Amino acid sequence: MFLCQFTIIGVGTAQSVGGVASGISDYCSTNNSGFVSLTGHSGDTIRWQVSYDSTITWKDTAGTNATIGFLNLLDSTCYRAIVTKVGFQPDTSTTHCIHVHPVSVAGTITGGGTFCVGNGTLYLSGNTGSVIDWISTPAATSNWSSLSNTTDSVIFSGLTQSEIYRAIVQTHPVCQPDTSAADSVVISKSYAGIISGDTVYCDVSDMDSLHMSGNIGIVTNWLSSEDQGLNWNVVTNTSQTLVYNNLKKTVWYKVVTQLGTCSSDTSNHAIVAIDSSIAGEIINNDTIIDFNTYGEELVLQNKLGQITEWQRFNIESESWEIVANSDLYYRYPPLKRSTKFRVIVQESFCLPDTSNIVMIDVKPKAIGTVLSVFTPNGDGINDLWIIKGIDNFELNEVFVYDVNGMLVLNKTSYKNNWDGTFNGAKLPDGTYYYVIHIKEKGITLKGAVDILRAP
Repeated sequence: MFLCQFTIIGVGTAQSVGGVASGISDYCSTNNSGFVSLTGHSGDTIRWQVSYDSTITWKDTAGTNATIGFLNLLDSTCYRAIVTKVGFQPDTSTTHCIHVHPVSVAGTITGGGTFCVGNGTLYLSGNTGSVIDWISTPAATSNWSSLSNTTDSVIFSGLTQSEIYRAIVQTHPVCQPDTSAADSVVISKSYAGIISGDTVYCDVSDMDSLHMSGNIGIVTNWLSSEDQGLNWNVVTNTSQTLVYNNLKKTVWYKVVTQLGTCSSDTSNHAIVAIDSSIAGEIINNDTIIDFNTYGEELVLQNKLGQITEWQRFNIESESWEIVANSDLYYRYPPLKRSTKFRVIVQESFCLPDTSNIVMIDVKPKAIGTVLSVFTPNGDGINDLWIIKGIDNFELNEVFVYDVNGMLVLNKTSYKNNWDGTFNGAKLPDGTYYYVIHIKEKGITLKGAVDILRAP
């Protein structure tokens, strides 16, 4: 302000006055343009001068206006004007320097990666400009937060989740800041992944392989067990694929993976099953039963696989017939002829296996003992007249007479259900005489039976 007043006072009476060169002083190195203006001078501008080496040397430029323009300066440049008043020596203006700042370059972050425990340091290099901040966000989000850090490194510690980092660099406020590419700090641990390739073979395996995927870390070895996981043996194989061949028993496999110095992890187990259909054994012995009576329950043991059916042998067709039963136990119905039984068992898609055969011999149907005395007194004991084996013969007829020869009972297809009554009345105690005709056999049985009600 003082200089301007001095110059104005000197106009018309003093020597040439160079005045003041002024303008914007800072630009970025891309797309810069502007003017340097001269004020407070006395005389005519006869030329402008420019310096590219911080005013050490000067070069004349064309232009006699009170302003000089510039466009896309690459380096810092200084300007001044030469002013002459007629009759006086030229005077030089003040110097105005334009500082050209390089474009901000954020550089590259190093030091990230995968960590078992979240402790370490990130470093920024290759940057042009100063760090004005670091920012970070959890890996699962995009919520960036300032770290208020203007150094070339960031120390992280105690991270329990993965984090992403960036650095913001700026050469000068007139230049746009630049943000680096992200670098991640991944908090992880060893993960063995999943084994695929479970399969089943019959008797012996083909050549095939198991594959593991989704692992974090490298494969250190595989494990195998032939006792359903009770004991494990190390398999020296660091590949993600395990080839097996000619297995004759079921084997379980696992894989062990380790990430860096993290604790190792062991995968789920995969099973290569070697199956065989084993029908087992019907533990009952061959036996003999009475005609048309229930026998014992048949029991199957030590099978391997599913019971597809029980079978019995049809003597008439000389072929095996299916019995609708898939349990380990089978109680056969009353049999009227000798019959064989067996079981069919199948494991997976293996060939079915057949158990041993049990023979149930049935005695020929016959009339047994005819009860010679019964006590129809309603006490639930010996209240009916029993003819053993009579139900084996549908074509039977029974007659009972009293001592006077009167017919007191006449039944066809007798069912062992006479309670000593005649026409609904109780017969007196005493001896009665029977005649039994077995028409299927063509035989007649005769004898006496006593009714005894009194104690």
